[in-house]
Amino acid sequence: MMKYLLLVFGLVLFLISCKKSAQDATLTKDCSGTYLIINTKRYKICNQDLFEPYAEGTRLNVQSYRKIDVCKFYQEDITCDMLQVYESWIEINIFSEIE
Repeated sequence: MMKYLLLVFGLVLFLISCKKSAQDATLTKDCSGTYLIINTKRYKICNQDLFEPYAEGTRLNVQSYRKIDVCKFYQEDITCDMLQVYESWIEINIFSEIE
């Protein structure tokens, strides 16, 4: 029984650490990719196609996202020599524009 309680507790901690919620963010775009700035940290967006209709500087409320190590869906099109430093890849699940 104790094993199961520890397993459930560990799973809950894992899920809490993987998903983040309800953060205000600013969208930035340049020739190196699409990024979100959340709490002064820059994250490169893996599912950037969702953000094509949004302009540079758009304020977003991101309700659900998760940090990922590797973006499997991102195709690196080298269009410039600009280097952007970022914390990690991020995959956005739910967001809305702040008006």
